[in-house]
Amino acid sequence: MEFLLNCDAVGLLANHSYVLEFDNMEDDVQERIGLLWKFSMCLYSNGIYNEAERSFSQVREMRERVLGSGHPSALTSMANMASMYRN
Repeated sequence: MEFLLNCDAVGLLANHSYVLEFDNMEDDVQERIGLLWKFSMCLYSNGIYNEAERSFSQVREMRERVLGSGHPSALTSMANMASMYRN
């Protein structure tokens, strides 16, 4: 939860967005997925719901592609999106 308390910094959002634009992170897809998830959480906690939804969707798609649709992390991504829609 400490992360969520600190993600109201505008610089963090800009920094995450900048890093995620680079394709050379394909070397470590898991790090990219983790960074995108953190970015999504920042967007969501700052009330930027449309962008958060798009980012969460990317996380879900990447996890399904890399890990398989039945992997616990991919299923967690689906649950996170459902929770976002519910709230």
